[in-house]
Amino acid sequence: MEDAKFAIASAVEGQKEWVALPLYQRNEILRHFIALVQDHQEELAQAITRECGKPLAQARGEVDSICQTLDGYLAAGTTLYGKSMPVFSEKGREHDMIFTIYEPLGVIVAICPFNFPLSMFAHKVAPCLVAGNAVIVKPASDTPLSAILLANLAHQAGVPGKTLQVITGSGSELGQWLINDKAVNGVTLTGSTEVGKDIMRMAADHLQHVFLELGGNDILMIMDDFELDKAIEEACAGRLRNTGQACNGSKRLLVHNRIRKEFTDTLVARLKEAKIGDPMQEDVEVGPLVSEKAAITVEHQVLRTIQQGATLCYGGTRNGAFFTPTVLGDIRPDMDIAKDLEIFGPVFAILGFDTVEEAIAIANQSSYGLSGGILTHDMKVAFQVAKSVDTGAMVIGGHGSYRSIYQPFGGHKQSGLGVEGISETLKEFTKIKTIFLRDVL
Repeated sequence: MEDAKFAIASAVEGQKEWVALPLYQRNEILRHFIALVQDHQEELAQAITRECGKPLAQARGEVDSICQTLDGYLAAGTTLYGKSMPVFSEKGREHDMIFTIYEPLGVIVAICPFNFPLSMFAHKVAPCLVAGNAVIVKPASDTPLSAILLANLAHQAGVPGKTLQVITGSGSELGQWLINDKAVNGVTLTGSTEVGKDIMRMAADHLQHVFLELGGNDILMIMDDFELDKAIEEACAGRLRNTGQACNGSKRLLVHNRIRKEFTDTLVARLKEAKIGDPMQEDVEVGPLVSEKAAITVEHQVLRTIQQGATLCYGGTRNGAFFTPTVLGDIRPDMDIAKDLEIFGPVFAILGFDTVEEAIAIANQSSYGLSGGILTHDMKVAFQVAKSVDTGAMVIGGHGSYRSIYQPFGGHKQSGLGVEGISETLKEFTKIKTIFLRDVL
């Protein structure tokens, strides 16, 4: 508790110190930060892999995205323009000028997840710093080291220690102490929907700005006109990424009944070829889950789904923190997995459908609405699905586990509030002020 209080008090001072620097000087510091990240790419990637078990090749891609994210926000920060209201357009205001500027919120608490510890760090910290805020990063308890390493590089580049801090500890306790302080002006979380709701309740007392990127039970809809081999690879890419630990992973595979059996058999054959093992090895496709506890949770969820009537087509076995890629068939729309049971692991749940309207109804019955994908060559069907499924994003021609650093990334329904992405987030971390010039015309 004392650490949290000290961090917040320091951040208040650090924000004033940081925002006092001209934007171009802050950008010079952050460009130095980018250069340091590039110099330490392998060290950072290996830290991610050792902490959360992500295959090394994927971890390297995550580190590379940090530099792109930072660079994009630097460019966006120089074009955060205010607005000038029309003159001579309002009776009694003929001689006035009215314009707006953006100011930083102040102190932001950024709560990061375990599954993408550095890319989420960048998506939260970069806009905070570019907009002139101070930020306190609370990494996941399972993956604090990579965040600490990245913050140290930022400090080496010249970001004041009080402006960017990392504080570790139990999320249930430390998060509450950080949020229940009126000196905190905003909270950004990537995590579960349950935790997001708790944060909203806590933030209500001080009317803090809250930005939530939460859970998902996303679909990948596969029509019978799409090439089977490509559909299999898209399904695997959308579900095996980070061993199935992605909020926007393709968790529900809606497959047209005309190809469902062939798709299932081919998917099983493909997964039998997937290399499982030490994530530090270059050719490993599937590593361990973040912890044995996480693997046990997936094991229980699979057993629960089988008890509800699903067929185990392949996998379903656990060895410590490793969980074999698993295919569950004969999924009915009334089962938990077809609605709100979000499985954070390499589990493929296959649901059949006969009509597009039926598939859309299955997709929309979930309380989540993060992302999704549709595989078809019929663009009329593709746009019908993209428009009708209630999600924050829909990918046509690919799986939904897709994210551009520029897009407004965020979900509908219980998948979150607010968005992350270079095209939008700077405004999320600022407040708008209107300035009036009376009798100047």
